[in-house]
Amino acid sequence: MTANSSFFPTILPDIFLSRLVAELDDDTVRAIILRGSYARGDAVPPFSDVDLTRIIQETSGSHLPKYYVWREGYAVSVSSHSYAGYRERLQRPQEAIFAVTGIQEARILLDKDMAFSAFQQEAINFQWEPLQKAANIYAGQVLMNQVEIILKVLRALRLQDTILLSDVLTLNLIPDITQAFAVQRGVLVKSGNTYFYQVQEKAGLQSAWTRHHQLALGIDVETPPSLKTRGIAALRLFQETARLLYPHIQIEHWQAVEPLLDLIDRELVME
Repeated sequence: MTANSSFFPTILPDIFLSRLVAELDDDTVRAIILRGSYARGDAVPPFSDVDLTRIIQETSGSHLPKYYVWREGYAVSVSSHSYAGYRERLQRPQEAIFAVTGIQEARILLDKDMAFSAFQQEAINFQWEPLQKAANIYAGQVLMNQVEIILKVLRALRLQDTILLSDVLTLNLIPDITQAFAVQRGVLVKSGNTYFYQVQEKAGLQSAWTRHHQLALGIDVETPPSLKTRGIAALRLFQETARLLYPHIQIEHWQAVEPLLDLIDRELVME
């Protein structure tokens, strides 16, 4: 049975949110916030989930699993974090790019001691510069870790192994390169729906990086590319990412990456 979107308002009713807060509140909870598309005001009901985060006491555990429930036709995601856990995320660049904007834009539904209001202000005042050195190291590490993945892609292309090629492109190479670039450039992600576009925008929508990225993903082209074409584009994406990030990569990381760039060129000449 298909849900009728006309029954779902783009702004959540206060009474609905109040019922959710009452359901999720207990003695361990210090605050409850609404994040995501319903907090930003760009939800597309019923296809947007309601993102709720409980801020819990430090002793309650900061790694409780995220879960989903259905309430009044809405998919409600519930995650739990302590303030200490949230602050740790803001100190790790690979997590901060996904966390900062969500805290800045959050709608406070419950704030028992006003601590979240103060924490939100910290996020509003967030500065990327103190994390840049760690971001550079992280990006270089990610590129270095692609050694085995690049070799698998080259092997899959040589042997025309489409299953292996699809696997490594989808699960490893494209996501990892995207994140390495996003972290090094300090892209603060607004949502999962805008992540790739934001990274492409940072690289330049007409740049070689974005052209390779789009082709590797199989988007923004008149004719859907073959898996082989996407694989070659992903290899070129790796090369372009390495070129752009070279000034920021530590020497030990570059020493592992550089030979791959020549190997890719040699192998693609044969294609």
